[in-house]
Amino acid sequence: GNIYSLYKLTNPITSPVLTRVNISVPFFGPTPNANQLGGGTPIESNGSHIKTAPVFRDGFLYATHSIRNSVYPFYASIKYVKIDVAANTVVESAELGANHYFYIYPAIAVDKDGNIGITCSRSADSEYIGSYFVTRRFSDPAGLSNSFTLQPGLGNYNIVANDRNRWGDYLGAFIDPADEYSFWMLSEYASGTNAYACAVGQVRLHPFTGVYSFVSDSTLNFGNAEVGQSGDTLSVILANYGEDDFIISDIPSSTGDFHLVSTHSF
Repeated sequence: GNIYSLYKLTNPITSPVLTRVNISVPFFGPTPNANQLGGGTPIESNGSHIKTAPVFRDGFLYATHSIRNSVYPFYASIKYVKIDVAANTVVESAELGANHYFYIYPAIAVDKDGNIGITCSRSADSEYIGSYFVTRRFSDPAGLSNSFTLQPGLGNYNIVANDRNRWGDYLGAFIDPADEYSFWMLSEYASGTNAYACAVGQVRLHPFTGVYSFVSDSTLNFGNAEVGQSGDTLSVILANYGEDDFIISDIPSSTGDFHLVSTHSF
């Protein structure tokens, strides 16, 4: 296709009128079905139409769908558009894809600052189908971020009926009504051989209020160690997702049988 058809309902209470305008866009091809690690019947992509609801916010319509990759035509990409509904024009457009990869079933949400989050399923010639997401800040230059992992695929998915290896027709991305900054993403992945599940992920492009600490591991398993000998060295990440500074004034050099292997300044 090379158009989007934009429908508008005006005067919905008093004298409703439905109109349509076709917006010209660069040609996009039909989404190919997705290969995966281990082969089998390709996973059905269900075409390139918009499968999940666009978002209308502050005079703009935000939408996403999968398409044939415009550079690597055997593979599939995410297409993102932002439409000014007053001017009937596309003001932002981007494609995300890569050679040997299939991005399918994207879903979009928009926060109150105009930042966007998109989740999708992704597979590759060397990768099981998993859950991923991409973002775009309002102030970013043209394009989308790289893809980030919600949950990698864990097995080959090959459940075929009537020659179709069906996948989830709809994934979801929604803005949290409590703060209008947290994206909640419901995204399908292969949870094992011929099995699937949905990962639920919280993604934000705006910091939390105050200090919001996060530790990558709440427990550490050092394994077995011979008495008098050193065990494994493990690392942990301590992050702050809040808008205020998180000040660390001291870390003890040792506690019990455990000690730091590097020094830190504060």
